[in-house]
Amino acid sequence: MDDLIRSNRERFATTSDLAVAVRYTDITSICVGTPSGDDGSIDLTYVLSAGAMIGKTLQEIPDFHSVIVKSTVFPGSTEGPVRAVLEEASGKQAFVDFGLGSNPEFLREGNATQDFRESDRIALGAGDASPSGPLRVLYLPYD
Repeated sequence: MDDLIRSNRERFATTSDLAVAVRYTDITSICVGTPSGDDGSIDLTYVLSAGAMIGKTLQEIPDFHSVIVKSTVFPGSTEGPVRAVLEEASGKQAFVDFGLGSNPEFLREGNATQDFRESDRIALGAGDASPSGPLRVLYLPYD
């Protein structure tokens, strides 16, 4: 990872301020933990919390923005509870005022860079076409 960062330093910026990241980009990925319960269920607390923070910032920006869920979630989560929290926090409507999609990750902790670069599958899903363009550009080198 160090070599990757060093060789691309001029191509990216970092921030720990989520609102700044949303304001100055066209697409935001939700990449947070989804711990499993003892019964095998998935805890969406972190995903929904991130969605609420992103939605609050979407309320403040006039430009169209796409939100992509990369975290491991069960089917229907993106267009269900994630969409609901984004719409409630932003006062905007998904697929009209902002894009919403899914790009589930298949990464192992400690091997994320290698798993991303050598992925045997890439899954993209969206309720509208707006997020698919930037995501295709992101993954084009890995096609």
